[in-house]
Amino acid sequence: MSITISKHYKKALLTPFIVVLFSNIIYFAVIIIFREVQTSEWLDTNSMVFIATMIVVLNAIIILVLSLSIFLNKHKIIKQNLVLSFATWFLPASIWIFYILGKEISHYINTEIHTIEDSIFVLANTIPYLIAIAWTFYKYRKEYKNLEKKNM
Repeated sequence: MSITISKHYKKALLTPFIVVLFSNIIYFAVIIIFREVQTSEWLDTNSMVFIATMIVVLNAIIILVLSLSIFLNKHKIIKQNLVLSFATWFLPASIWIFYILGKEISHYINTEIHTIEDSIFVLANTIPYLIAIAWTFYKYRKEYKNLEKKNM
């Protein structure tokens, strides 16, 4: 029995993407139905929803590409070293996510026109990926340890 990295990769990225996408759809549906959105001549509610959806998809693609380093855990040297395994699993995507969170914090501190909706949007589009990556790493390491015990 071997560990399939692709199973963990899919769970780490597809699950949060689906959650993020549907939560954004629900969020914008509620805003459109129950709240008057400030718009301008060139930026109406529909274009705001489209732009936000494109941001969600672009963020997902960036995290998807950066998380390809998870597959380095197929190599014995990395798989056996917890630090290297952790680094390849977390580092690339986490750097991007923490960069986004840092920009949001900076924007929140330095601008007066910032709204809580901005922060909610950023958090809702980053935190699910961190949780999923951490959870799948835990599951992967647990599966690896069990496999090691069986092979002894």
